[in-house]
Amino acid sequence: MYDTVEVRWILDGPLPAQVETWFGYDGALTPETRTDHYVVMRACSSWVGIKLRGSASGGPTQVDVKARCGEEVELRLAPAVTGRAAAWSKWTLELAHPEAIVSGFEPDSPTLTTHKRRLLRRLVRGDAAREIPPAQDAKSGCDVELATITVEDSDLTWWSLGFEAFGPSDRAWASLRAIGAEWFERHGAPPLAAPSDLDMRTSTDYPRWLADRLADR
Repeated sequence: MYDTVEVRWILDGPLPAQVETWFGYDGALTPETRTDHYVVMRACSSWVGIKLRGSASGGPTQVDVKARCGEEVELRLAPAVTGRAAAWSKWTLELAHPEAIVSGFEPDSPTLTTHKRRLLRRLVRGDAAREIPPAQDAKSGCDVELATITVEDSDLTWWSLGFEAFGPSDRAWASLRAIGAEWFERHGAPPLAAPSDLDMRTSTDYPRWLADRLADR
């Protein structure tokens, strides 16, 4: 089981180049691409997320089950940056026959396939936030993700900025607040047409956001 505390914003449209530059992409960061298949749990979309991820070689598929622990908290990381923060627990399994998982939910819980290109930075706390390679293990810290998202069978694009703190619950909450606030103090808000775009209106989590996309169809 892997515990995190997260806050995320998802905005309409392609990722602005100036936001990618603001994030620190200068060729030193390696973008990661992935395809995920989400089982949309309509009745509890704000509490549970189920994701199927296949390997490039066609081998076992990774299944992530993610559940929200407790109510959301309004979190202010900068004067114009507020979001919905919540604690999550995630269980990961490797399955050779993912179709058995999918068939158990159909037809009431359809799947949506997403394609994501993301940039990731990992920060740990000290006297000040210190960056380490994303693949380097740490007992606690915070991953900052900038991603472009498309949903299969849709010609629309979205982009996302997320902070995912990990470690023991009390340290994860402290990391999210401290590292998130220091991030915006160092970098400022991203260069958007309206700085207030990172607010409670655009702050969401993937399970809820995907349920909304399904409702749009």
